[in-house]
Amino acid sequence: MLKVILCTLIILCSLNISYGAKVLDKGMITPYKGVLFTMEEEKELRATKEKVIRLEDLAVVLNEKSRVQDLRIKNLKEYAEENVPLNGWQKAGYFLLGVLSTSALMYGSVRIMESWKR
Repeated sequence: MLKVILCTLIILCSLNISYGAKVLDKGMITPYKGVLFTMEEEKELRATKEKVIRLEDLAVVLNEKSRVQDLRIKNLKEYAEENVPLNGWQKAGYFLLGVLSTSALMYGSVRIMESWKR
């Protein structure tokens, strides 16, 4: 149906009075079978064509956005699989490492301060 409308609109757009197109009245015999439109109907068809073109453009944009969203989801899933949360032993180990390093830094700074006082 859409192809028929678009073909009809293309044919109508290609018609030009300078090419010998004639105005036909109701009841006149024509050499070809076809559909005749009034000026109002032609304007409506042209407006419909513009709407169809806009809708097709929007469909392309929507498809592109959907593709980008799918790619983002895929990348986030891969990132989540790579960054597995720490288990309890790992958390305890990192906490102890932090306590030990802080204690060592404090001990070292106290020793340095004592050496300056002498």
